[in-house]
Amino acid sequence: MAPRHDRKPLLASAPSSKAKIGSSSATGNSPFADARALEAIFKSVGGENYVKNTSKKQHSLVAKNKRKVAFNLKHAAVLEQKVSFSSPLSQKEECMALEHEAMMWKLKRLEVQAHAREMRLALHKQHEETRKKRQELKRLKEVEHELRELLEKCESHSQELSVTSASLVFRFEILDFTTTPK
Repeated sequence: MAPRHDRKPLLASAPSSKAKIGSSSATGNSPFADARALEAIFKSVGGENYVKNTSKKQHSLVAKNKRKVAFNLKHAAVLEQKVSFSSPLSQKEECMALEHEAMMWKLKRLEVQAHAREMRLALHKQHEETRKKRQELKRLKEVEHELRELLEKCESHSQELSVTSASLVFRFEILDFTTTPK
């Protein structure tokens, strides 16, 4: 693979030798010496920004862990107080009361679901009736339109018939008048 140009190369003079990292210091097992060696490695590899970013992350992790510990200790103290004041019989009664309450909530939920199902069914029936009435109204409008067209056609046809019949009668009278001697 090609070398990456966006990273700083490790310096030969940096205190990052394996002997220093892997083994303890010359004076014995000193965590301070190891910490100083790691800090020197961080500085040589990533520079100051890397150290600043990691210290911020570590600080937020430490703060988060402190909050968790405080939360757990607080609730542990509350639980100890509850346990110390309650007898085994009251714990059993409390457990039964919680189970009873859970069953009541479950029954209430089932009742609400049944009521909602009934309401949906009634609403579906209403919508179905409305759809049927709309379809019937649409069919009636189509029939009305057809009847109006037929009526207009009949009226126009009857006027034509009356005009032609009147002209025929008039012609017939003329012909009849001319053919009969007086």
